[in-house]
Amino acid sequence: MSQLAINGGKPVHPRPWRTGSFHFAEELAGLEELLSGPALPLARVQLRRLPKWTAQRQTFGEAFYEGIAGVPGIAPQPQPRGARPSFWWALFVVDPEILGVKADRFCAMLKAEGIPCGAGPQRYVPGWEVFRTLNRSPGAFRAYRPGRLKKGCYPLDVAPNALSAHERLAVVNLTQHNTPAEARAAAKALRKVAGALLGQKR
Repeated sequence: MSQLAINGGKPVHPRPWRTGSFHFAEELAGLEELLSGPALPLARVQLRRLPKWTAQRQTFGEAFYEGIAGVPGIAPQPQPRGARPSFWWALFVVDPEILGVKADRFCAMLKAEGIPCGAGPQRYVPGWEVFRTLNRSPGAFRAYRPGRLKKGCYPLDVAPNALSAHERLAVVNLTQHNTPAEARAAAKALRKVAGALLGQKR
């Protein structure tokens, strides 16, 4: 086990991106050994369950978006035409100008209704520690030293819309075990919160 990339749930190289000690060959060798050992039968079982889990995530997202359609101040995540995505969260946009609150406040109200919800589902990428480090010191990592990278290449304001996205983006968290009935309940709670906020603005 000492040669595996995953060793008791801990990486072989602690904090590899910060120290520059990430070695792809060793990690890939460890992954190959891991998947050829006792974990392989477990992986096969999980893969057999994947189609059902995917279908459950799809039906949850579809039911939720159907339930929030037409709510003033709320916009569901746009989907490509003809696509049927597997939802890892149900993302929607909160319009502060219409509802009078930002996504974090809206989510707090939705949580009070018993719905697992969060604002700004993903951290602003230029704010990640690895990019802040490279912004200060382009040669910080042995594993990543592009010649044209210069100091100050990752300013925090490089993507202002993304920087403020947490003020508008929100998600309802879900798993493959959530049901369409729970999606409809989440949509009903969202409509209730939006309705209360719209009533306050009148």
